Amino acid sequence: MLTSPEKLPEQVHFAALIFKSRSIYHEGDKRSRTNPGHGYPAYTETVNTIEYLPFASRQEMESWVIKAETAKYDQPKYRLIEAKPLSAKVSATVNIG
Repeated sequence: MLTSPEKLPEQVHFAALIFKSRSIYHEGDKRSRTNPGHGYPAYTETVNTIEYLPFASRQEMESWVIKAETAKYDQPKYRLIEAKPLSAKVSATVNIG
């Protein structure tokens, strides 16, 4: 998995976008439990994330897809892409007339 921009390949490459969803349970405060309708009640929050998995070659990507598609449990939801990293340059011009 990609953990920082420095680890992103600088050339055209293949990658998998892996879509994940998880739930986080938040307990309510004591007041909401003892006096319903007051305080902050318990709730469950759904967090959706996208992980970026770059591959060094098309063959590496194909091997990953085979493993992902043949997994018995927890098959990932993913989308394959071919990515071309771009660079940006900012310049400023001052005209005094």
